[in-house]
Amino acid sequence: MFTVPVFNNRNTRQFVCPDNRQRSSVEGNMVVVKIKQRSPDYQKLMMYFGLDEDSLFIHHSLGQLSKEGWKIRKITKRKAIITKVVGDDNMEVQWGNQPIFFNLNVNENNTPGYPGPVSFGINNFKGAPTVYENDKDITVFKLLNFPQASKVFLSRNFNDWIPAKHQCKKTNSGWVAEVKLKPGKYFYKFIIDGQWMQDINNNLRESDGHNNYNSTYYHYNYNFKLEGLTDKKNIILAGSFNNWNEKELKMQKTATGWVLPMFLKDGTHTYKFIADGEWILDQEIQQSCRMVWVI
Repeated sequence: MFTVPVFNNRNTRQFVCPDNRQRSSVEGNMVVVKIKQRSPDYQKLMMYFGLDEDSLFIHHSLGQLSKEGWKIRKITKRKAIITKVVGDDNMEVQWGNQPIFFNLNVNENNTPGYPGPVSFGINNFKGAPTVYENDKDITVFKLLNFPQASKVFLSRNFNDWIPAKHQCKKTNSGWVAEVKLKPGKYFYKFIIDGQWMQDINNNLRESDGHNNYNSTYYHYNYNFKLEGLTDKKNIILAGSFNNWNEKELKMQKTATGWVLPMFLKDGTHTYKFIADGEWILDQEIQQSCRMVWVI
């Protein structure tokens, strides 16, 4: 049994050759993956590759995977075969024709502190956000207070948790660091005079794999809007990206309607609104389900 990294970044997908049969294989220098909707590992495999069901099986789109070199070889209503040519840097491995197994939990178990693929995300702060994008789309990280600290660093998964890369600047209200980020999910901590600390003003956190927690932040890339209906008490957003959950995503009321900014993964998504318990369509386009494309 051996493990072979096929890609060269923190989104590395690892392959392990076991003795038992699996649904994936290698053909020369090409990895071949079969995705079947009725297979027991279907949901984990889709999440592992960051695939959306509607994008793949209806619109025949691989989203971000296309940029990584993956292609669709064959697709039906319930089955897809995708392939990727392995780079020359991995050709010293004797692949043969053995079946391969995808380690679906590589991010959680093998690299603590690195988030796996997510369909969507919404931030949750105790008060005013301590992480946000400014008018130049630069992400600002704020640590409030700690005026007696001599040095504060921002350590994150997107700088490989190396604190020296981003030292915070002292302000009248605390400490600030600015970073250019792409839309997605990120983990971070502050290091205050050598002491690691999560953002106490951020309600979102996940285990760091070392009996502690990382703060979690989503850089948004989409804003759902619903004009009018200001007489309603509550509007809920439900869609394919959250398994049509009827309680999870409460929209924010404005003077002219409702909004809900969020991070939404690349792909095609369907959605509806629930206004005071009644399912309604996006009023801009009347169809059975509204679709949104995120690229």
